[in-house]
Amino acid sequence: MTDSTKKILGRVGIGLLCIALVAYTVFHMVSLFSNDMSTVVVRSSTETTVLEMGGYIFRDETVITSEYKGAVDHLVADGVKLSAGQSYAVVYEQGNHQSIADRIAELDRRIEIIENAIAKGDSLSRLPEINQELDAEYHSIMKKLSDGYIRGIDRDIEDMTVGLGRVSLLTNEDTPLPDTVEYLKAERERIKAAGGSSTVLTAEKSGYFYSEVDGCEAIFTSEAALNMTPELYSKYSSFKPEATPEEGVVAKMVYDSQWWFITVLSETDAEIFEEGVRYRTTFTGGKDMDIPMLLEKKTEYSDSSQVLLRFSSDRMPTGFDFERYQSAEVVTESITGINVPKSATHKSGGNIYVYILRGSVVFERRLDIVYEGSDYYTARDGVEGDEYDTYLQSNDTLILDGKNLFDGRILD
Repeated sequence: MTDSTKKILGRVGIGLLCIALVAYTVFHMVSLFSNDMSTVVVRSSTETTVLEMGGYIFRDETVITSEYKGAVDHLVADGVKLSAGQSYAVVYEQGNHQSIADRIAELDRRIEIIENAIAKGDSLSRLPEINQELDAEYHSIMKKLSDGYIRGIDRDIEDMTVGLGRVSLLTNEDTPLPDTVEYLKAERERIKAAGGSSTVLTAEKSGYFYSEVDGCEAIFTSEAALNMTPELYSKYSSFKPEATPEEGVVAKMVYDSQWWFITVLSETDAEIFEEGVRYRTTFTGGKDMDIPMLLEKKTEYSDSSQVLLRFSSDRMPTGFDFERYQSAEVVTESITGINVPKSATHKSGGNIYVYILRGSVVFERRLDIVYEGSDYYTARDGVEGDEYDTYLQSNDTLILDGKNLFDGRILD
C-alpha cells in the first residue's frame, strides 16, 4: 500500500468518525429536549381495609302493652327520643292489629311525604339525593337477603316502595298534591273510626321509641352481653324472633343508650383487633352509616380456633333499625396519602424521589412514604420541606415517564 493510499484511507476513517460523533451528539440532543412524557395531577385519598362479620345486638328494652287488643296507631317514628308525658301510640279496642296498623302506618308515610314535598318545594333538583337514599335501601335489602336473615325486610321494601313513589310524585307535574293529602287523611280517619274506642299511650319517662317487638327483648339484654361466653353464644344464636307480636303488645322503649354487638371470628381475623380500641363499623341496619364501636373484650374458645368479640356503643343514630341480627363491616386499617406508581420514582441517597412539572420546568420532589404496595408507594401529603428537599403535595403534576429528567430542566 502506497503512502498516498494510506493518507486517503486515513482521511476517510476520520470523516466516518466525525459523522458518527455528529450523529451521536444529535441523537442525544434530540433525546434531551424531547417532550414525550405523560403526567397526572395527584390527589390525596384514603384507602381502607374492611372485615365482614355477623353478630347479635344486645340492649335493655322494655315491652309496652295495652289492655286494648285492637289496631295500633303509632304516632312517632322508630328511634325518636320521647320526653316524659309525650304521646306515642293510639290503641283501639277492636280491629285486626296487624292489617289495620300497617294500613294506617302506610297512610301516615304517604301523607308525610306529600306534605314535606309541598312544604319544602321538592323538585327535580332533589332527585339525586332521593336516588342515593333508594340505592342505600336497595343494598341493605340485598345484604339481608344474602345473609339469609330477612326479619324486618318487609319494612325496608315498603320504605323503598314509598321512595320510588316519591320519585314518581316529584316527576309528575300534574299530580294534585293538596287534594291527594286530603283524600289520604279522610281514608285514615275512616279506618280509625272502624276501630271503636281507643286509648292514648304516653311515655312515663324519657326514652327511645321502637314499634317493632321481636319477642327476644328479655333475652338479648345488657346482663347477657356482659356475661357472654363462647359456650353461651351458640345458644343465643339459636333464638328466632317472633313473626308477629302477642295481643296487647304495642311497642318497646329503650331507656339506656348503651348497647352491644357480639360476634365470633377466627383467630386470624381476630388478631388485628385490640381491646380498648374503637373501630369504624357499618351495619346492614344502618344504611351505610359509620358507627364507632369500642372493643371491650376478646375471649378465646377453649376447644376451637375461634374468638368471641364484644363491642359496645352509646350512640343511638337516627335511622338505625337495631334488628337483632346484623351483618357488619369493620374498618381495620386506614391509610391516607398520595399514591405514586413505583415506575415514576427514582432513588437518591437512600430516599425516594419523583419529578413534577410546573409550566415548562421540571422539579424534583421527595416522597415521605407511609405505605409500600407491590407496585406503588403511598406518600404523606402536606409535609413541609427543609433546606435540602421539597416534598410531593396534592395538586402537583406528577411526571409518570420521561427521559433525561433532572431538577430545573426547561422543556421547549
